[in-house]
Parts: sequence; C-alpha cells; structure tokens
Amino acid sequence: MFGESGFSREAQQILSAITEENSSADDKSKGQAFGSLGNILQRIGKLKDAENCYKHKYVLSKQLGDRYEQQRALGNIGIAALMQGDLSSAQRSFESVLQLASALNHRDAQQIALGNLGNIAFSRGETDKAEKLFLQQKAISIDSGNIAGLINACGALGVLYLKTGLTDKAEEEFRVQEEESHRISAADGLSNALGNLAALYHLNGDRDRSEKLFEEKRVLCRQTGQSLGEQNALGNLARLAAERGDLPSALSYAQQRTDLTKSICAVRQYAEALQQLSEIETLSGKENEAGLHRKQAETIARQHGFSLPDQTEQKKKD
Repeated sequence: MFGESGFSREAQQILSAITEENSSADDKSKGQAFGSLGNILQRIGKLKDAENCYKHKYVLSKQLGDRYEQQRALGNIGIAALMQGDLSSAQRSFESVLQLASALNHRDAQQIALGNLGNIAFSRGETDKAEKLFLQQKAISIDSGNIAGLINACGALGVLYLKTGLTDKAEEEFRVQEEESHRISAADGLSNALGNLAALYHLNGDRDRSEKLFEEKRVLCRQTGQSLGEQNALGNLARLAAERGDLPSALSYAQQRTDLTKSICAVRQYAEALQQLSEIETLSGKENEAGLHRKQAETIARQHGFSLPDQTEQKKKD
C-alpha cells in the first residue's frame, strides 16, 4: 500500500524488516521483499544496493527451485548493472535470462532479454550483432502477439539505423513504433516514438519540426506521469533553444529539468541535468552558478559510481 501510494520511505522500512536475517518470514516472502526493496532502491538511484537485493532474491529463488523468479531476479540484476555501466555483468545476466526463458518458453522474457543484449552490443559498437538481436526480438514479439515488445524492438532498430546513417529505414521503424503505440494506447511507446522522430528530423536539419515533436513529447509525458521522459524532452528542448541562440529559453528548460529530476530522486538524470544547466549558464555568462552546478554534478556522479557523458563527444555525435 505504501509503495503504490508513493510513500517509498515507509515501504522501504517495512521491506527492510522482512529481509532481516532474524525475520520470521519464509524464504518466498523474503525473496519477494528483496525484489520490491531492490525496485525502490533502483528508483532512487542506489543502484549497488538494489543490485545486492536482486542477488539475494536470486539465491532464495534458486534454493526454492523457482525458475520464473530466478529469471526475474537475473533480469533486474542485469538492469542494475547496465545502469551502473557494467556491461559485462549485465550481458552475463541477460544471457542467463535468455537461457532460462527459452527453457520455460517464456516469450515475453525472451524478447526483453534479446532487446537488452542488443542494447549492450550497440553500445559497444557491434552494430551487426545488435541488429540481429533486435530483429530476433521483433520476430518473437510479432509471433507471440506482444505489441509492447514490437514497439520496443522497432524503436531500438530505428535508433540503430539512425546512428548508422540509414535514415529512411529508421523512419520506417519509428512510424511503426508510433502507429502501434497509438493502436494500444501505449503512452510510453508513443513518447519514445515522438522523441525518436524528433531526433531524426534534427539530424536531417529540420530543427523546427524537431522542437515541435519534443514539445509534444514533453506535454504527453507530463499528462501521463512519465517523469523520466519529460526530463529527457526538457533536456532536448534546452539543447535546441541553445542551438538557435535563445539562451533565456534554454536556461528555463534546463532549470525545469533540474528541478524535476531532483524532485523524483532520479540521481543520474539529476547529475546530467546539472551538467547541462552549468553549460548553458556558461554560455549565458553566469560563471559562478555554472561552476557550482558543475561541481554538484561531478560530486553526485562520483558518490554514486557513474560517469557523466562527455559533452564534447556528445556534440560531435549530434
């Protein structure tokens, strides 16, 4: 009840009590509590603690012989590792998920694992391998009637094609992502599609259309409670405003992004928002504020064990 009502701290206290060594809870209940506690810790950015909770859940599930829960725990371990930039650990976890899911004929878990393995391959520059994995994800999703999986696979393929210069193929995938999201009223898929199409138009030099789509994404995410999607849209709107020389608007968007990520305790995104805010403040001649926000971003990243994006490299990519 606390978790679903937004009282994360109270939920965390109860779950922590259940997972204590001297708790009278049985192993199944402890495993469930470790999983839920891991989810809360992951949401607030305590990724290493979250990963440890998922590992405890995996051990308990293995002792109970519950392969479905083992699979879920391994998937969560993989996500936590991925969020910390540990690609090797994440890959091992998702490969184990894929093996278990195939043995259980759990098609949904298969397509999720394939998508995550594709993301890892793509981040390593292994585009051919990534494309193969995403196409497998797409095929399984179509075969099993999993529209959500199809939406994710199309989005991933579109991004891959966009980054490799195949813009026509990218737009085809993004259009399918958009249409299928409309068809099943998937707000998250639609917001991703809008962002992807906005990135495509920006790459093609149509900044006005790109900005319009990012604004659509921002409004949709605000209306549907997608805070992470909203902060992503705000970040892109800030970048586009800065590119066209509208620094007051860029500062406003960057500040909104910073405030939003802080309010939802999204640690990594908050650090990245502070970094962007400092860069726009530098352009605006606000050196003191820029220096303070830059140091805040670096401190948060160091404390939580992740690296901030290299903005110089990011600009080259853009």
